[in-house]
Amino acid sequence: MSRIYDNYLENMEQSQFDSPIHELKEYFDLPLETVIGHDGAEYQNYIEFPEFIEYSDEDIQQVIDIFDIPLNFDFNDFDYDVTEDNNSDTHEYILTLPQGVQDLFEYSDDKKKIIFPSEDDVREAIFDLFKEYDVPSGTLYEQESNGFPESMQLYYQSEEEDLENLANEIYADIQSTLDSIRQLENQYYTVDDAIQKKAMILAAFSTVESYVIYLAENFVPSEFKTLDIKDTQLRNFLDQKIQSHFHEKHGREIIRATFAPNFPKEKNIPFRDVRNSLAHNISIGEIENEKLIFPPKTMKLNEKPVSYKISNIFKALGEYVENYSGNIDKIIEMLQS
Repeated sequence: MSRIYDNYLENMEQSQFDSPIHELKEYFDLPLETVIGHDGAEYQNYIEFPEFIEYSDEDIQQVIDIFDIPLNFDFNDFDYDVTEDNNSDTHEYILTLPQGVQDLFEYSDDKKKIIFPSEDDVREAIFDLFKEYDVPSGTLYEQESNGFPESMQLYYQSEEEDLENLANEIYADIQSTLDSIRQLENQYYTVDDAIQKKAMILAAFSTVESYVIYLAENFVPSEFKTLDIKDTQLRNFLDQKIQSHFHEKHGREIIRATFAPNFPKEKNIPFRDVRNSLAHNISIGEIENEKLIFPPKTMKLNEKPVSYKISNIFKALGEYVENYSGNIDKIIEMLQS
């Protein structure tokens, strides 16, 4: 056996091929190369396969096996350039060969004799069959081939890598969101006007809401966002439907469960009643001794005003966002286990 074949058998036990082309690359032990421009930018990957004319008999047999080509043919047990009697056994054998090879046989003496084709003619017919089965020959470029192995594409990322990259982005946005909440809290203490103070509190809620919407947007795969839907009305309907899901907790949960089921469910944002009251009417409520005090909701006797400590609101919103760090840590641990 050849060195290439020995190396192929050794690697095959350790590899999982995502396509016949991937397996063929490993069989020939070919490097994965990259097209690099004059500016040093990387454009695409490619594989330099041997031309068919360079194939040995062993290579041809391996290609037949790898691409599952229905060709019952043994190069070592074929009589090239010979003339034999046209008997039933020979005739049945010829019928097992591809039509392109069958057409190479010639007949003489009133079809009593069969003339076998030359080795060159047989190889050429087989190579034509290889082309029908999209066996690569010469340079195979990533962007010019539908069969280029996905795992070998220049910017390929596995699902695990995609999720880990998303986790890193979420980490960065957690910090950005926390910084915004702290800035709003600091601004709260620098202003005297009650409306302005309440506006800072409401802005902190909006910052957290923007964060959870951002998470939901990242759950939707990029290829789904760029679907080529030619019907404009259908495209607009789908866009509006998705956007409406982003802005309500129930809708975000549908998106999470559909596209990111391993990510924990969204919890309620704390002090939601404070947010709703301020969003409905920012003039309502008083600020006294660093407490936000709302009047009783009803006119019932003995019902007291409801008060909230301002520092607790900012603290709870920050902790709510920070809790996502632990969730992401769990996902990364799961991927690495």
